[in-house]
Amino acid sequence: MKQRGRKSAAQAGIAVIDGGRGSRLAPPGDLEDFESALWAQILGAMPADWYCPSMEELMRAYVRCASLLRTIDRATDAGNNPDMLGDLDPDALALLLRLANTRDKQVRQLAMLATKLRLTPQARVDPKTAGRAHRRGAEQPSGQPWDS
Repeated sequence: MKQRGRKSAAQAGIAVIDGGRGSRLAPPGDLEDFESALWAQILGAMPADWYCPSMEELMRAYVRCASLLRTIDRATDAGNNPDMLGDLDPDALALLLRLANTRDKQVRQLAMLATKLRLTPQARVDPKTAGRAHRRGAEQPSGQPWDS
């Protein structure tokens, strides 16, 4: 609570220490271009003090996981064509199945990290508030009243 009236000379001379929370975390130098861009995009969407330096390792894990997932998706794009699956030899099919399993694990890891970093709506919105907003949206007819 703020003090009313004038501040004493002793109070005016007290320095406020920010603790480093006013600046954004810079991406570490060992990240790839995609990872650095994702890092900047995520931190740019949040207030400057949303992430503190202790969260750097979680952010690093998140962007690396997203990068690996992107690489797996590119590698399996050829296997997504159902016509090609019949033409694959057993070794290629086994590799595709291993990549699919790895992709599944990476998606779960990415979702868990996104929740821990409070990037998902469920981490930022109270369930009761979301439920009320959903019910309000269902009760309201679409369009304008004069359109019906």
